[in-house]
Amino acid sequence: MAKLSGMPAAHIIQSYKKILDFYEWKGIPVCRRWPRSPGRLRNPAVMATSARFSYISSQPKNLSTDLITAYHDIPSNVGWTWKDFMVSFWFKGRKRVSLIPPE
Repeated sequence: MAKLSGMPAAHIIQSYKKILDFYEWKGIPVCRRWPRSPGRLRNPAVMATSARFSYISSQPKNLSTDLITAYHDIPSNVGWTWKDFMVSFWFKGRKRVSLIPPE
């Protein structure tokens, strides 16, 4: 990661697309190499978690409107969406009774 004195113009950022990634980190303009996928060789713990995450991400269509309303009512001053809370609660072992179990 390289700190920049300022963000470059949009046409410069566009010309380095998929080569360099320009963004702000804690209010500081920075640049890094374009992120790359590690491919199929991933840590076994990451692979196990991705299957669980895939499952829970598919569940909002199966939730009752009352439960979705309850998730919406959770106060959030951290910028999380109701789906972020749902995933967090599920991974921490809460609210499992309200979800359809995996097949």
